Amino acid sequence: MRRRNFTMPARRTSVIDHVEGTKRCGLCLTWKSFDQFYKSKSRSSHGLQCHCIPCSRDMRNANGRKAKARNPSRFLWLSARDRARKNGTQFTITEDDIFIPVHCPVLGILLNPVGRGQGLKDSTPSIDRFFNDIGYTPDNIVVVSWRANRLKSDATPAELRAISDFYNKVDLHAG
Repeated sequence: MRRRNFTMPARRTSVIDHVEGTKRCGLCLTWKSFDQFYKSKSRSSHGLQCHCIPCSRDMRNANGRKAKARNPSRFLWLSARDRARKNGTQFTITEDDIFIPVHCPVLGILLNPVGRGQGLKDSTPSIDRFFNDIGYTPDNIVVVSWRANRLKSDATPAELRAISDFYNKVDLHAG
């Protein structure tokens, strides 16, 4: 095993032990077998990434949350685009067509576009289509809370009235 010079700062690159077939993760600094690392196309000696699989996943998840915090409407747009491709529905909206209000226009709850990796919450923004057969067009979408968008399956009468009042106010045939 190599000795590290303690006058120099610790290197963040991985070190490979050729005898045992293990490698040290450059992030958590633990020795792991080669199968605990993703393959890499770089010029590393064994063709493996310098971070172990759990550390790579943690970094990828953290970077995804940061990107979502910077531009949450992009993530709504990407999700809608992927659903439209999967289902073969029309998709003509751009990121600029998606406006995330502070409060849900249906239920009035505060919208929280940035979660903490805990999945969808009632306050998560969601794209709703007025008419599902039309698809994702600028005149056919509105951003509401996740709760308002899924109320069809488990709504209370008061919540259904709130949804009804909102959609009755919107002139769907204006254009």
